[in-house]
Amino acid sequence: SYDLALGVGVSKYLFSGAVMDVLEVVQMGDFSRTDLEVPLYLSAEYGDVFKLYGAPKYVFSHTSLDARLVDFSQQGKPVTGFDASLPSSVNSHFVGSTVGFALGYKYVHFYAELTGGYVFCNPVVFGQKRDVGGMTFLPSIGLGFRSPERLSLIQL
Repeated sequence: SYDLALGVGVSKYLFSGAVMDVLEVVQMGDFSRTDLEVPLYLSAEYGDVFKLYGAPKYVFSHTSLDARLVDFSQQGKPVTGFDASLPSSVNSHFVGSTVGFALGYKYVHFYAELTGGYVFCNPVVFGQKRDVGGMTFLPSIGLGFRSPERLSLIQL
């Protein structure tokens, strides 16, 4: 079978909890990031064993830095003459695609995929516009489990 679907996803990154408390060296403060993702999914299934899929996608990311950190970064310029200021927020755009395959039988499949693309991001850091974008590649593997589509009913 062949399938085509347009998706929309929103994600919010949370940077708090036990793991971040252990990393006392890094103080995140009021850091937040929100992503909006729009992929176009294309897939093909060849029996119960092999699946092939791809998804061109666009991702918009909005990152906000801690206000105390931004204020602190701006305090040194009058004394030193060096602009160490940071932006209060940074926007970035990702344009790319994901390609992958799944191999297995019926309810369990091994997945391997590669997401690649280009990130466009030009924040003003230390008083100058910086190009911190570039090519990005994200490989991933995993196991997928699916419940049976139909449950057997006991007939009397």
